[in-house]
Amino acid sequence: MARHPTFKPDSDPKVYYFRAHIINGLWGLEPVRASALSGSEFKSWDKKTRLLENSPKTLAWGENNLADAKRKKGFEPKEISDELTLHVEDGR
Repeated sequence: MARHPTFKPDSDPKVYYFRAHIINGLWGLEPVRASALSGSEFKSWDKKTRLLENSPKTLAWGENNLADAKRKKGFEPKEISDELTLHVEDGR
């Protein structure tokens, strides 16, 4: 599971959670809904997670792989299910 902090100017930061898993050899992300944040299953996941921040090494990796990321940018799924979309209310 990963945490993704986000914020807008002049607002309190929110943290959104998603689970990462492999589907048919590709990484998939599944949002964790606000309703699950108080459950025991989430609490067990959250104990094992830590907030990751960029470091000079990860920033360098991003710069070195920018061309490949731009090449893949056009790849879009044909349908995006609302079930797999993070909603504002899912942050805390």
